[in-house]
This record gives sequence, C-alpha cells and structure tokens, in this order.
Amino acid sequence: MKKLTAILLCLLLTGCQGGKPDASQQASSSVQTEQQPERQSETLPTPETPTDAPTWASYLFTTGPFSMELPENWEEDKEMGGHTTIFFTDKSRAIDTQPSNVVIEISPNNINKKQPEIDYTDPEIQQEFIDFLKDNAEQRMGELQNPEVRIWQQPMTFILGYDRQAENGTLVRQTCYYPIASEYHSMVVYATDFKDEITPPLEEVVLHILSTWHSDWADGGTE
Repeated sequence: MKKLTAILLCLLLTGCQGGKPDASQQASSSVQTEQQPERQSETLPTPETPTDAPTWASYLFTTGPFSMELPENWEEDKEMGGHTTIFFTDKSRAIDTQPSNVVIEISPNNINKKQPEIDYTDPEIQQEFIDFLKDNAEQRMGELQNPEVRIWQQPMTFILGYDRQAENGTLVRQTCYYPIASEYHSMVVYATDFKDEITPPLEEVVLHILSTWHSDWADGGTE
C-alpha cells in the first residue's frame, strides 16, 4: 500500500513542487542538503469542522474556467501571477511593501488525468500524505521551523504551516493548503503572512476560496 500511495501522491503534486510559488510570495529560500533524520510516527490531527460564514463582504471572482469568492477589498495582481498561478492580496496594499498574500497554483499536467479513488479518511493514508508533504517541503526549505499540520473537513484539505525568512530577513508564516477532491485539479494554495495585520485574516480568505471554488473543467472521472 505504501508504494502505491507514494506513486499516487507524486501524481497528485506533479507540477506543484517547483520554485514558482516562492517567487510569487516575494521571498526566496536556500535548499539545505543535509540528510534529514528518520521521521517518527506522529498523532494525526483531528479534522476541523467548517468555519462559520464570513462576516466580511465578498464578490464572485472569475478567471478562465475557475470562479471563487474573494473579500471585496482583495483583487488579483496579474503581474505577480503567472501561467499556472493566481496571486491575490488587499488591493489597497502596494506590492513593493510585500503585503501578505494568497497564491493559487494549479498543475496543468493533472487537469485531464483520471485520478485513482483514494480513501483519505484512512489514517494510514493520511499519515503517508502528511509525511510526503513534509518531506517535499524539507527538500526545498531544509528543516522546517515550527511546523504544524492540520486537516480541514469541508472540503477535505491538508494544511501544512511553517516559519521561513523572506528576502529582507523578515520572519514570515508560510501555510500550504492541499485540497484533495478532484474538482481542485491537484492545486495548492499558498498563504504568506508578513505579519502586517492584513484583513480579512489569511486563513479565512483561503478557506472561503476553497469552499466557494467552482471549475468548469470536467474532472475526468476516476479509475
């Protein structure tokens, strides 16, 4: 099962492991090549229930085949995005001040691929997925600082957070969201918190995006 799951996880994240998200988040990080210690088994987090409806006003944002709801004071910055990434932040913030932001990355390699059915409620599969996400992050970032793993219930989303340094030396909180349902096309959402008290809070923004997400692309079915 472990070998099968590892192959699946690589498939799910193909195209979502490169350096583009770091560029979009306006910070670079060096990759440490030190061998990481063998990971010990850990207690799986209990899935969190959905949050209440946001108290802030929102609007429907559409780009290509995708739509979602954004806070009314947020907008896309196309110059900071790219072919496979969509960059959002508070429209009143100047980009050169490095505001907190949310970046959606979609893997075009997985758009039309059939996805095997996987039971993500299985604790063993959850543990393997969590280990894979941590290992993948450590290959790029080195040993993670203050890592935290959580699972959001609706839609089921694996959440990995850790601290990292921005180019200017500022300590920022990086949180990566991995929704696993097929309609998300193996996308990853990166929230970068520069401690600037941006509103609404980043987590509220991301979870609202995920819960209101819609794609016109067919999901390709399962095999």
